[in-house]
Amino acid sequence: MKIIRTAAVAAAAVLALTSCGKTIEPQTGVQVAPKSASSSSTPAPAPSTSEENFPTPDPADLTPTDETATEGKFGDTGSFTIDDEPFDVTVKTPVKAKCKYASAGMSCSKPETGDRFVNVPIIVKNNGKTALEMDPGMFVLEFADGTRVDSSDGNTYEYGPDNTLDYGQKVRVGGTLKTSLTFEAPKGAFSIVLLSESFGNGDDLYIWK
Repeated sequence: MKIIRTAAVAAAAVLALTSCGKTIEPQTGVQVAPKSASSSSTPAPAPSTSEENFPTPDPADLTPTDETATEGKFGDTGSFTIDDEPFDVTVKTPVKAKCKYASAGMSCSKPETGDRFVNVPIIVKNNGKTALEMDPGMFVLEFADGTRVDSSDGNTYEYGPDNTLDYGQKVRVGGTLKTSLTFEAPKGAFSIVLLSESFGNGDDLYIWK
């Protein structure tokens, strides 16, 4: 299934990332300061049913906006947890993808959405005490104009190397997975986005540029 969407329509982002029934969250929580009490000597008005006087929600229940997504450079590492089990994700500098049939003297198809094919090296380090499961649908490539594609869009299957991230691929306890994803990309700048849910349904959690 192909999924192409525009970042401009992204609504409130959710920091929880669901994979096979498990909740994935960044290690750094979102802190929301409560409203300070008024210093005026005037007696406080009686409780109201207006929205302004609703109790401040617990920080754990908040859904921060896309502006809270962490941005980093290619090569940077983001730290996350699944059910309090920590792991790291590093997205390295993308390189030109190669046609997998070239050695047989065959040519591959041209891009359908982008202008070229790029291979994105990804390193996952499992720092927890249980096996970690990863899916390619957690990542999308974003064009400078906001267009987004996932690794199944276009003709990327003709350019994917042997170490392409597979669905439900597991990382053993204490292990490091060196994998990659192939995307159709524009001629100019683009970014790789880690989503809070797979297949483009989630919101931005970490962005490598």
